[in-house]
Amino acid sequence: IMLLAVVPVSAQLPSEVPSGDNDPVKGLYQKYENNPKVSSIYISAEMIRLVSMLGDMAGDNVSGTVSVTDGGSFGIEDIDVAQVFSILGKLKGLYLLSTEDAPTAEAMEKDLGGVGRYKELMRVKDSGDDLRFYYISPDGEHVEEFLMKANTDGGEFTVIQFQADSLTFQDIARFAAEMSKE
Repeated sequence: IMLLAVVPVSAQLPSEVPSGDNDPVKGLYQKYENNPKVSSIYISAEMIRLVSMLGDMAGDNVSGTVSVTDGGSFGIEDIDVAQVFSILGKLKGLYLLSTEDAPTAEAMEKDLGGVGRYKELMRVKDSGDDLRFYYISPDGEHVEEFLMKANTDGGEFTVIQFQADSLTFQDIARFAAEMSKE
């Protein structure tokens, strides 16, 4: 979440995005990244390393508020920034696609297809909204890929995928705990 706050939503891809061979999300990204009805973000491993280095320089703890573009604020009191950035430093890439156009959402979900190679982690259904979380673990201890699909009652569709290097389930739990702090 903090990583996405650092990157502008209108971020453009570097000249070369990794191939979508055998990866349904990358293939989906390549197909829809230039569609004007779809918001797309790709964050490379290099950008993640850069942000992680900035986190290392920030010190152990930061209190305060980070301003957001709409004039509001996002509080980060008591978040252990070093902990968060050490976890983010294990990511190898992040893809995000989102649309509010119902026909495009339907096409994207169809193009994504099944998530057969992923194991389901959690489902959340609420008032017509459907969120599903999946992962790939080569050894049951480390998370190699994480996938979130979200369908809303209003016809919106969002898919987020990150790839990781030596990320553990404990890292994910620590990250969630830090992000849930006031």
